[in-house]
Amino acid sequence: MKKYNKHDNKFEFSERLRQSITKHSIPISPTILCKNFNQHHHGDNISIQTASNWLSGVSVPNQDKLQTLANWLSVDIHWLRFGNDVPVNHIPPLSTEQQNLVKNFALLSPIHQKIVLDLVNSLVETY
Repeated sequence: MKKYNKHDNKFEFSERLRQSITKHSIPISPTILCKNFNQHHHGDNISIQTASNWLSGVSVPNQDKLQTLANWLSVDIHWLRFGNDVPVNHIPPLSTEQQNLVKNFALLSPIHQKIVLDLVNSLVETY
């Protein structure tokens, strides 16, 4: 049986994943992670074993699954995958119009927020 190194990037990913899940008051459970992830992901479903592997530091999800986790848990994808040591592109200050957009977005229901996020992500992918 392989012994996991606490400084291994897979283990560190699992720690950040657990931290993000806990912040949403979701129990740390492969079954619960699997169910919630599959509700948010538009691709193939994951198995409970896959969720367990992510939580225990055995494996790291591929990019599309990582993006789903980041969106669902409202965290930066680069932080989730690599931690704080990875430089993230600098985001310029928001204009007044952009600030109003963010405020209005926050007023939407979770379902409508998801629709807007899906639309924006789709537009960004085709750009």
